[in-house]
Amino acid sequence: YQRRVHGEQMKSKSSESSKKKIDEEWINNCVNDIELKEAIHNLSLDPTTKRLKMIAEEKHALLSIGVGESQKEEAKSLRLKGNELIKKADYQGAYECYSQSIKADPTEPSSYTNRAFVHLKRKEFLKALEDSNRALFLSKEFVKGFQRRAEAYIGLKEYKKAFISLRAVLKLDPKNESGIELHNQTRKTLSDSAIVFSEKDIDKAALSLIAGGIEIEDQVVGVKKEEEKIPITKSTGKEEKKGTDQVFDIFNKCKEEGKEYHKQGKHDAAMEKYKMCLQNLENLKKSIDGSALMAEITNKEALTYTNIAVCLKQKGRYQDVVIYATKAIDAKPEEKGIIVKAYMLRAYANSSLSKDDAAEKDWRKVQEIQPDNSEAKDALGKIQEALTKEGAHKVIDSLDEALRNTDDFKKKGNDFFKAKNYNNAIKEFSSGIDLFLLNVTPTQMKDESNKERLSIVCQLFTNRALCYQSLSKNDLAIEDCDYVLQNIDPKNGKAFFRKGTSLAKLGKTAEARASIEQALKNEPGNALYSAELKALKDKASKKPQS
Repeated sequence: YQRRVHGEQMKSKSSESSKKKIDEEWINNCVNDIELKEAIHNLSLDPTTKRLKMIAEEKHALLSIGVGESQKEEAKSLRLKGNELIKKADYQGAYECYSQSIKADPTEPSSYTNRAFVHLKRKEFLKALEDSNRALFLSKEFVKGFQRRAEAYIGLKEYKKAFISLRAVLKLDPKNESGIELHNQTRKTLSDSAIVFSEKDIDKAALSLIAGGIEIEDQVVGVKKEEEKIPITKSTGKEEKKGTDQVFDIFNKCKEEGKEYHKQGKHDAAMEKYKMCLQNLENLKKSIDGSALMAEITNKEALTYTNIAVCLKQKGRYQDVVIYATKAIDAKPEEKGIIVKAYMLRAYANSSLSKDDAAEKDWRKVQEIQPDNSEAKDALGKIQEALTKEGAHKVIDSLDEALRNTDDFKKKGNDFFKAKNYNNAIKEFSSGIDLFLLNVTPTQMKDESNKERLSIVCQLFTNRALCYQSLSKNDLAIEDCDYVLQNIDPKNGKAFFRKGTSLAKLGKTAEARASIEQALKNEPGNALYSAELKALKDKASKKPQS
C-alpha cells in the first residue's frame, strides 16, 4: 500500500487528529494508521458515531491487511461475475458481486473502480468518488482510478477537479482513447464557462496527484480553486450581495431538485443533491469568512443536514439519521424551527434504535424550545407509559436494591437465551442495563469498592454480547464488551473473550488473538479461553501465505 505523504510528517500531525473534525471525508482522505487508530478510539467513545467508526476500521484494515491466494482467487471470480452482470445491465447484481469481491480482497483497486462504475450508472456520484479514491489509495498510478474519479466529478459538476484527474490519466496513458475524449469534452466545458486556467498549473497539479496522492490536491491547485468560486469581494456590499445571491440561487435550485427527488421516493438521488448544496455553502463560507451572511449560511447548512436526515429516515438508516441530525444541532442555527426539526428527527431515530433514554432527552429539548409542541408531548407520554409498564426505569434510592432488581432481568434473559430466544433475551438484559445506568453514577462505576457488586452488571453486558453474536451482530457485541472495559472493569476477562470471539467472526484474527490473550492474562488457566486461542492460532497456521 503506497503512502500518500511522508510517514514522519504524518506522525508529527497524529497528535492533532483528536482536534480535527472527524467525518466521512476526513476518514477517506486519511492515509496514516496512527491517526486512524486515534480516530477509531475517539469514535468508540460516542455511541452516535458507530457508522463512522466502522468506516474508519475498514480504512485502517486497508492499510495493514494481508490477503491469501485463495481470497484473491475468490475476489477475482466475483469481480468477473460482476462484469458479466454489467453487460446485462444488472447493476444491483454487479454491485453485490463487487462488494463481495472487496470483502474477500480489500487490496485490489479494480474492484473499487468497477463498483464506482455501478455508482456512476446510478448517478451516485459521491459514492463513485469514494470508491475511486479508495482505488487510488491502493495504487497511486491506477489509471482507471483517476478516470472514474474524473467521471464522478463531472457528475458533481466539479469540472476543474475532473480536468486535473483526466490530465493525470493522459500523463499515465497518453493513448487512452476514452480519456482523451473526456479530457477534450471537459476542456470545452471549462472554456464555455469562461473559467481561465493555466496549462502549466494543470500539468503541475496532475503530476502532483500522481506523485503525492489525492489528499494534496487542495494545496496544489488552491489558487486555481479560488478562481472557480463566484468572486465575492469585501470592498463593496453591492458586489458581495451579487455574488452570494448567485450562490444562493444555485443552492436553492439544488435544494428544490432534491425535494423533488424526495417526493418521488428517490432518496439516494435527493441526498446527492443535498450534499451538493452543502459543498456549495462550504465554498461560500471560505469566501466570506466573518461576513454578516454567516448566520444565513449556517441556517441553510443546518436545514440541509435535516433534509438528508429525513431521506435516511425513509430508508430506515436510523444510526445515520442520528449523525446528520446531530450535525444540524451542532451547527447552532438561529432559526428555532430548524433546530426543533433536528431534535425531533434524532428523537425518532433513537426510539427506533431502542435508545429510549436518548429519545426522551431529545423530546424534552424540543419541549423546552417549543413548550406547546404536541408531538413532543405525545412522545414523552408514550415513553413514560412504556417505562412505567416495564418497571425498568423506576428510580431506586439504594444501589444494592437496584442491583437486586437488575439480577431479576439477568435471570429472565438467561432463560430466554437457553431457549434460543435471543431477541427476548436481549430485551431482558437491556432492561437490566437501563435500570443500572439510571441508578448508578460514573463515580460509583469506577469505585474499586463496588467492583464485586457491579460484576452482575458486567454479566448483563457480556450476556447481551453473546446474544448479539448468536444473531451475527458482532459489532454490537463488541460495543457491549468495550463499554464494560472502558467504564466498569478494565480487566474483565469475559468482556475481552467475547470481544475476541466477535472480532474473529468479523475476520479480524490478529485483533481477536490479542483480545483473548488479554482475557487469559486476567484469568490465567481458563480452559475456554485457552481452547479458543489455540483454535485461532491453528487456523492462522493453516492459512495460505500471500
